[in-house]
Amino acid sequence: MLTQLPTYVPPLSVMLPDLGNPPPAAIARALDVSPATVRRWIAADRAPRAVMLSLFWLTRWGRSEIDCRAVNDARIQSGLASSLRSEVA
Repeated sequence: MLTQLPTYVPPLSVMLPDLGNPPPAAIARALDVSPATVRRWIAADRAPRAVMLSLFWLTRWGRSEIDCRAVNDARIQSGLASSLRSEVA
């Protein structure tokens, strides 16, 4: 599973507009940090990797990746079920 983490995560200046430009206080509440910490991250246009990953999965790119994986997994399982049905028959 760890190999499925994104290798590239956009900077905060790209992700935050995609999330509707939430105020630092809202981000701070969601991540359980202080608003000053969030303002510092925004000023630097970067945050700890765990924060960047957390925000990435909320963007359209993260959601798209999750949806793509779900569709691919469903197709694989459907193919496996079909194969097993044929084998049993």
